[in-house]
Amino acid sequence: MIGAMNAMEPRDPAALLAYVPVSARRVLDCSCGDGARARLLKARSAPEITGFEPEADLAAQAAQVVDRMLPANALDADLPIADGHFECVVCDDLLAQWRDPAPVLQRLARVLSADGLFVASFPNLRHHKSVAMLAEGRWTYEERGILARRHLRFFTAPEIVRLLRGAGFDPRGFAALRAEDPGQYPLDAARCLRLGRTTIGPLDDEEYRSFLTEEYVVLAMRGTA
Repeated sequence: MIGAMNAMEPRDPAALLAYVPVSARRVLDCSCGDGARARLLKARSAPEITGFEPEADLAAQAAQVVDRMLPANALDADLPIADGHFECVVCDDLLAQWRDPAPVLQRLARVLSADGLFVASFPNLRHHKSVAMLAEGRWTYEERGILARRHLRFFTAPEIVRLLRGAGFDPRGFAALRAEDPGQYPLDAARCLRLGRTTIGPLDDEEYRSFLTEEYVVLAMRGTA
């Protein structure tokens, strides 16, 4: 199982590192930040890393680490990269920043090798705090998390799977990357989750876990035509 992280902690650059195959020699690191994850990847297996980072200040720092840095608008059009070039493509909380991420995913699927791995994190709109906020008539954006100001698109687990399949991917693994301790939000005797004035349930185990999950990690491969 994929280990859960505290939902309120800032992003750890190593959070997705464990899911990048050690054997991958050519990696596309999307939303690579300041290059911290790329630095860890190079220390581990010295792959060829291409970076993409939409924030200019972070991209300038990452450019000192990666082998190639794509421009900030690179994913808005077809990438100038050969089909199947990368053995792993990482998207770290990136796809929520597009109103329509499907074309971006299609471009990424093209440059992933036939046996390569796609590793992506997605915010989960079904997290209980988002549900309770909406039930109370609020929708407050924050600096990070599900309602980060940069997010333009929101997801639930079934929608993530549907999006990936529609864009040419075959999801192979799906689990919580950030989730809260069930001990902090226990079910009552009727298997309902009670959050102030909001009651959700009764819930089965899978539904319960989804309400505690702030962020998912998904592993996928290219689908077969």
